[in-house]
Amino acid sequence: MGKKRSQEIEEESEEEPQELPEESEPSEDENDTQSTKLIGEKTLNQIKISITKGVQGAKKLLKMYRKACRSGEEEVPIFSSAQVHNEILVLSLQELPKLFKKKLGKKLDQSSNWKRLNNLLRSFLANTLILLKVIKSEKLISIAFQGLSHIAKLLHLMPEYSQLLIKQAAKLWGEEKDMIKLSSYSFLRKALELEVIDKIELLKSVYKTFDKNAKFMSWSKYQDIDLMRRCFVDLLGLDLSASYQVIFIYLRQLSLSLSEVIKNPSTDRVKTLYNWQYLNSLCLLAQSIIKYPTHLSELAFPLLQICQGLLQITNIPKYFPIKLHFIRLLIALQASSQTYIPIITPHLLEILLSASLQKKSKPTKLKAFHFIMALKASKEQLTSETYKEQLIEEVCDSLIEHMAGVGNAISFPEIMIPVKISLKKHTKTVRNGGIRGRILHTIKLIEDNADFINKKRLEMNLPPIGAPIVVEGNCPLWEQRDKILKRRAEIIRSKISSLSEENTKDY
Repeated sequence: MGKKRSQEIEEESEEEPQELPEESEPSEDENDTQSTKLIGEKTLNQIKISITKGVQGAKKLLKMYRKACRSGEEEVPIFSSAQVHNEILVLSLQELPKLFKKKLGKKLDQSSNWKRLNNLLRSFLANTLILLKVIKSEKLISIAFQGLSHIAKLLHLMPEYSQLLIKQAAKLWGEEKDMIKLSSYSFLRKALELEVIDKIELLKSVYKTFDKNAKFMSWSKYQDIDLMRRCFVDLLGLDLSASYQVIFIYLRQLSLSLSEVIKNPSTDRVKTLYNWQYLNSLCLLAQSIIKYPTHLSELAFPLLQICQGLLQITNIPKYFPIKLHFIRLLIALQASSQTYIPIITPHLLEILLSASLQKKSKPTKLKAFHFIMALKASKEQLTSETYKEQLIEEVCDSLIEHMAGVGNAISFPEIMIPVKISLKKHTKTVRNGGIRGRILHTIKLIEDNADFINKKRLEMNLPPIGAPIVVEGNCPLWEQRDKILKRRAEIIRSKISSLSEENTKDY
């Protein structure tokens, strides 16, 4: 069903008219005849002078712009050089939007110039759309979106083009090149602010692009996915009412995919949920809810239910890495909402107490396993002592993060008792000294935090009624949590930095 969900998103995102709306071309002068003569520097200089004379100059420039945008359709060269072709494009994208904005003023279609410029604007948008579909130059794409942003207020007057431009901008936003991504994002943000098209439709177009580009994950794509995630969350902040509806729509879509697998579970069906596309989409929605808790807090419970369902689908050991991703998502939700989520501990203990970790390990020469960039473990890794130690490390770190969420709660000594009992019981059966030591260290950290809260209780001389819920000051577990988060962030920085250095050397 996950594949079906992915296909539906892709098909919907690719829906657009096969043909552009009919373009109204600017009228040509009587002396303007079709010629095989190449357009060179002389013609370019004449156009630069004529553009300063107003609408008539704009018409001449627009004719050249149309030819430049459609030069790929011609069998013979039109321009004397690539430089002239490029200058025509840059001049048009920079000067025409300025002219439209200046001539139309603030009242736009009520302006006396509207009838004169209507067809010119229509032609400019049509050819710019063609250009954005074929051009590869980062600089030109950036200039094009700057020009479109300049006349964003006019776009709602041309709905037949604004819809297509938004879709193309969303598509280019999915490009890996940062300049293209950021310039298209800047235009999308402006379009959302001015409500060029329906806000929900715009946000859905952006989400679909993210979903389509989040199918795979690697260290080389990490920054790209992270940047897209931050851009989308920022867009949501411009209209939280529309954002609520969009987040609800896609949470429901993810929950329906989950429901289908729960009804008819199988190994293949589990794979439709345990993949990067589903995880990245879920993380995007979670990050959105966490960023705007005041307006989107009601969606936190459906998100929690989806995560719980995902954690309960299977207990196959090879999927422990992706389960840790889901658990960290719940920990982030707990920290944001400042509400204790009790289901986190049982799922962490389920991994920790797994029978697969008690099996005899085999000597292997496998590389270090990076849980940040992994969804499942191979058979060789499952029997590796190194992998088991890393898994225990990740589980204990996650447990500390989870307990730190209620580390300053006045009731922490009581909350930690079930966790402490389960961990101590488990240490009696662990054969590996390193693993046992790591679990005992985690128990000590939790006990130290409980002692800290107990001391605070005595100092506060708590009344039987009306006692505070939390104690003041930083608790010991917060310090440990900060160390874990810094270490994880350093691993990400180190891997990305080393990858950038390798690419620089290759270049």
